[in-house]
Amino acid sequence: MNKFESKIGELTCKEWFDFMGQFAEGLPYIHLGGYKATSDLLEICHLDNQSRVLDVGSGTGATACMIAEKYGSPVVGIDFSEMMIVKAEERARRLGLGCNVRFQVADATELPFDEGEFDVVIFESVLTAIEDKTSAMKEACRAVKTGGLIAANETIFNSSLTPEFLDLLDEYPSINGHLTKESLRALFEEANLEVVKMDIILGSDVPSSKDDLGLRKTLSFAFRSLGKIIRKMITDARYRKIQKIDGKINTELKKNGGYALIAGRKTVESV
Repeated sequence: MNKFESKIGELTCKEWFDFMGQFAEGLPYIHLGGYKATSDLLEICHLDNQSRVLDVGSGTGATACMIAEKYGSPVVGIDFSEMMIVKAEERARRLGLGCNVRFQVADATELPFDEGEFDVVIFESVLTAIEDKTSAMKEACRAVKTGGLIAANETIFNSSLTPEFLDLLDEYPSINGHLTKESLRALFEEANLEVVKMDIILGSDVPSSKDDLGLRKTLSFAFRSLGKIIRKMITDARYRKIQKIDGKINTELKKNGGYALIAGRKTVESV
């Protein structure tokens, strides 16, 4: 039984992402590096209005919508959380992007797409949450065309972690096997992808809503959402536990981790 499934007394990965999905407008980029990391990842992909893009684990649609707005690329976003998909569709409608962006519930390890359907496949703070990372990469390789790119923005840790901290990572619902820069690169190479770019950014932090949204929108988010968050923390001890673990993980990341941007090209040999 993995973290996507129900466990008595434990918060599952899906429960956690469904919870986070409720706060889509106030938390558009909840990964390390925030908006800048996303922007840098997309620059690596060399997108244009002809690029067919698959956003695996698209969450509330912030990145997919950014791609459609900035590059004019047709984008499909998938996520296993129904709540995330609902919020993503609301975002796309609000921005008037319905023609260029669509979202659907799907499993990253069983993509409902034809072989070579996309020019670019991206993972953004998603591989970390997937238990069967090898299958997810295999499916991404199948879905991208020969010559296309698979790119990822993922949290990484240094290899020198204490057993106590590794136990904490095991308790966190959205971490199914942490990544290092070595294991992330190996994941791409084992999928027979030619790694064309890999940047390591150490000591980064998760930006606040104010960093990405500005003060006015942050205050609006706080007014609408903080009550829901507080009620959940009061009524469900599992969420209080994860909040404490989250703080410890972010502290450790500042001194012993960061994030990686990586892109691999599907060659003839990758097929």
